[in-house]
Amino acid sequence: MAAVYLGLSVGPPLGGFLTDAFGWQAIFLVNVPVAAVVLVWGWWRLLPRDERAGAAPAGPGAAAPRPDLVGAALWGAFLVCLLVPLTFAPQWGWAVPRTVVLLALAAVSLLGFALVERRVADPLLDLDLLVHNRLFAAANSAALLNYMALYAISILTAVFLEVVQDRSATLTGWIMLSQPVMQAVLAPLAGRLSDRVGSRVLATTGMALTAVGMVLLGSMPVDAGLPQIVASLAVVGVGLASFSAPNTSAVMGS
Repeated sequence: MAAVYLGLSVGPPLGGFLTDAFGWQAIFLVNVPVAAVVLVWGWWRLLPRDERAGAAPAGPGAAAPRPDLVGAALWGAFLVCLLVPLTFAPQWGWAVPRTVVLLALAAVSLLGFALVERRVADPLLDLDLLVHNRLFAAANSAALLNYMALYAISILTAVFLEVVQDRSATLTGWIMLSQPVMQAVLAPLAGRLSDRVGSRVLATTGMALTAVGMVLLGSMPVDAGLPQIVASLAVVGVGLASFSAPNTSAVMGS
């Protein structure tokens, strides 16, 4: 988790610099060489040789799992049919045919995915984890809600600083650094503490602190000063740090 948040710490100031220096397209293009290097390195260094060659794994009675192509196709269709109307419905309208049809196709694709995953030998997602493992399902649901809140904070705070307060993208990036820095510093400490006291108290407290930080951000006046903004983001950072490592530990331990 600390490594994740170190990456998030680099993101805002680097993104602000790239936007001011080269335009907003640069924040997407900068990921292309990184992804290419990771793809090649992962293929040659992380995959076992027999998998790189497409051979079955060695060992008595071992058989290569069959790719769940139908499940993958249905899951992809579900994501596309869900995210496209959620993105464009404010422009298209919620009652227009294309929005309604895509959302209906998303529901059908999700139902088909669930049925397929119940029947294939090597499913893309083992639904028993969600149905029969209560801790796994609860911890992942909490993570979903928590990271939904995180993205809202990132997007809306940037809009507030750049559009409402007319600050530069570079300065906005440095201001927003206060949140992920707190997360990167405190995540290892939260992980160590969760090993002693368990994940439930820390994860719950972390989500509560994140909510407090969001209230502080949401109630800021238009002319809010930098100390108030930075402090509010720091509260969110402490909350996310308290939540993430213990919650991930709970998921993996379950």
